[in-house]
Amino acid sequence: MSSSAQYAVTPKIGFGQVTTGDTSRTAPTAGNVAYVFPSGQNGSRIDHISLEGVGNTAASLVRLFLVPGNVGAVIASITFSGTTATVTTTTSHGLSTGTLITQQAAFPFNYNVTNVAITVTGLTTFTYTMASAPTINATAVGYYISTPAAPAYELWQEIVVPVITATPPTAAYSSNLSTAGQPSFMPLWLPAGWSLRATVNDTQIGINVFANGGDF
Repeated sequence: MSSSAQYAVTPKIGFGQVTTGDTSRTAPTAGNVAYVFPSGQNGSRIDHISLEGVGNTAASLVRLFLVPGNVGAVIASITFSGTTATVTTTTSHGLSTGTLITQQAAFPFNYNVTNVAITVTGLTTFTYTMASAPTINATAVGYYISTPAAPAYELWQEIVVPVITATPPTAAYSSNLSTAGQPSFMPLWLPAGWSLRATVNDTQIGINVFANGGDF
């Protein structure tokens, strides 16, 4: 029996950076939150989380939140006009304008977005803005996860950040959570549609949050 994680699809790495201090443990301001790792349509497992300071750090806390979401309706097609993507679903999507979606596993990759607001244009259609324009309609449509415009945040872990002046030979701040090191709460299992997000209590130059895992 293999001792390493076995996933149904290719393992993935999630990343986000936190900089602006936010003291809320229940409803942080959206612009202060790093969207680190979205689950897949059948759920996901995270085996390793790394925190890495960008230069000096102030005394603080990094908060890791679990955010509930929903796997969307089956996608029939995704087309484009410039940077506007139009999604057509096979059944009523039940969404409203302002709902946030994360689109995954589409090709070309331009169609994949994280936590962007949609505009509903019909019972089975909605649009969203991509970072860049594709050159063709989607040949693989993937799936999307949706959360309300003001999603619920469930605090999972708080990690202490010490004061570190990162000048040689002093290394920058780093911290790791892993299945081997913290077996009482790792691996982290994300139900289908959920996501891992992060904030920092006090303003920082930047703290990078990496999550390694995979989808089922």
